[in-house]
Amino acid sequence: MSINPFSPPKLNTKSTNKWLGYNETTINLALINLINISPHERVFVYITTNNQSANNIRKELILFNKDLISKIFILADWETLPYEQTPVHSDIISKRLNCLHKLTANKCKVLILPLTAAFIKTPPKSFINHQILKITFNQLIDIDEY
Repeated sequence: MSINPFSPPKLNTKSTNKWLGYNETTINLALINLINISPHERVFVYITTNNQSANNIRKELILFNKDLISKIFILADWETLPYEQTPVHSDIISKRLNCLHKLTANKCKVLILPLTAAFIKTPPKSFINHQILKITFNQLIDIDEY
């Protein structure tokens, strides 16, 4: 069985769809074409082996469709071993929370997930929606509001 990346297979909506044993570029191109013909509310989850592979896949997906640059997110792993005393870097925590926020706000089209990150507990949706303060550069904030 082979995948034609220009005419991806129809998805079975009642079960998980797996594309195994194919060239990564072929799967990425097929995924982009599938995204272009799928309903807007669907989120595609792409499970990878590690963070480096996730970053490469994100770059390649954006190369195929630049309109998705703000809709493709990586839920990175902690990059620490379970027994290490070293705290997780704040940039990683920030990126993970941003990704989870985009997921809850339905602004994510493709979630790239390293396998190691799939086993990390995430906070509940209520925490993501109500406890995160998002600040942008040069933004004015009313302190009384908080």
